Amino acid sequence: MKKVFLILGIAALVTSCSLNDDDSGQNVDYEFANIVNVQVPDTLIMGNKYSFPITSEVSDCSTFYGFDVRPSQGTSTDSIRYIGAINRVLENSDCGTATDTITRDLDFEVLYDYTYSFKFLTGFDASEEPIYLTKTVPVKARQ
Repeated sequence: MKKVFLILGIAALVTSCSLNDDDSGQNVDYEFANIVNVQVPDTLIMGNKYSFPITSEVSDCSTFYGFDVRPSQGTSTDSIRYIGAINRVLENSDCGTATDTITRDLDFEVLYDYTYSFKFLTGFDASEEPIYLTKTVPVKARQ
């Protein structure tokens, strides 16, 4: 039952969002952006908070919206984190094909004492399979 309410809530949120305040009737879509650069430390300290600078692509008709961070297999105690940058895209035929990059920080708190494997989405191959940049970072105990 909770899943039904979650799906309905997300659907209502997506259909009611507007990219601008003038409600000009233009459609907005959300898509994964290619991550082109990531900066993570060589080691993480248990219990500390970090900000990872992540650079992703934007186009003439898109703006950075946020990050999608998911553990593998749906559990928060798994050491793998899949990270994608999400752009809000204005559907407009006047858009050019030029791309630019933008850097935003991903906040991350170290809650577990195992080595984390971060998989950053860099794009999709010809078969629409995701391509990841993988960074493996060990965790040390607080001193």
